[in-house]
Amino acid sequence: MKVFARFWIFLFSFALASELTLAEEASDWDEGDFSKARLIASHKAVPGEGGEALYIGFQVKMKEGWKTYWRTPGSAGLPPVFDWAGSVNLAFAEVKYPAPERFEIFDLQTYGYPDEVVYPIKIAPAVWGAPITLNAKINYLVCKDLCVPVIANLTLTIPVAKGEAPFSLFTGVIETYLARVPKNEGRQVEVSEIKLLGPAGIQNLVFRLKGKNLMTGADIIVEDLEDFKFGIPKRRILTASNEAEFVIPVSAIGTDKNLVGKKVVVTLMDGWGNLDEREFVLEQE
Repeated sequence: MKVFARFWIFLFSFALASELTLAEEASDWDEGDFSKARLIASHKAVPGEGGEALYIGFQVKMKEGWKTYWRTPGSAGLPPVFDWAGSVNLAFAEVKYPAPERFEIFDLQTYGYPDEVVYPIKIAPAVWGAPITLNAKINYLVCKDLCVPVIANLTLTIPVAKGEAPFSLFTGVIETYLARVPKNEGRQVEVSEIKLLGPAGIQNLVFRLKGKNLMTGADIIVEDLEDFKFGIPKRRILTASNEAEFVIPVSAIGTDKNLVGKKVVVTLMDGWGNLDEREFVLEQE
């Protein structure tokens, strides 16, 4: 009986220790009718002395069939809005956005994430050697047949490590989503040609991406501008040259009807897992 009792005490102690460990690595879930959200940390602690910035993640899990949005949602939806007011010892919080999925209905398109997403967030303490307390108020939108606005109020304290900061149980999932964030340094995806065709008001934007193979999974996202919306790309694989051509219709919605001279932010995906975020100033063909 004593051995049996000791065994259960051991299990209880282990479970309690695990729960306390998780409490330092993730906030409580903020649960709604169709989604729940929390903050997760890549490390169990902040380094005791100056080091590299850390990552946390804003994790959203949704009921089946629901989705939330990218930084540029497209024809509908809203991006998440982060408010860190009330946080302690936080120098900055830089939100990263994994490459989204495209959702199409009729001639409309939106960009976002179905079922689950983690937005990686790069953070650093204002003073090294002191804990960080994150107080986040995050507004986000979830949609299925209808759209529901959600406000998540989340708190997470990351203590100080005596030496190097140990990884947490959430390091892997944060790194997985961080790998899906398009890079804006270097060139992972080659753009072989850009053309702007047609008169002002009825223009088409043409991109050609070049890769090692046919790139059947290649895609491109051109982020909307204040006076311009970019439609669903028409893709053509050019087998002989290992290129994919995308023709993107442009809708002018303001008084400025011409894209010439405008700067566009483009996400390029070659179908092999290489993701680029690039800026281009458009010129008339």
